[in-house]
Amino acid sequence: LEKERVLVQETRAYLNKAGFCNSGVTLTRVVDESGSREYTMTIHHSKINALDEYAREALCKELNSLSFVSADCLFYHEFLATE
Repeated sequence: LEKERVLVQETRAYLNKAGFCNSGVTLTRVVDESGSREYTMTIHHSKINALDEYAREALCKELNSLSFVSADCLFYHEFLATE
């Protein structure tokens, strides 16, 4: 749980430095019966909506580098479109 909390904080800090201040950041965890975990980091910000697909993919790669390493964990990033 501590790693999850730190990941959300580091993600928010990274986004603020990258010019996406006050981004909505949510981390969702799904644990199956074997103990494997899947995390989805959902992010929304109007400036991210304005990025082209290449820039969004580059941002996703940068965010992936913040994810903690743990056996049986998968991480996904998703950008929500806002109006």
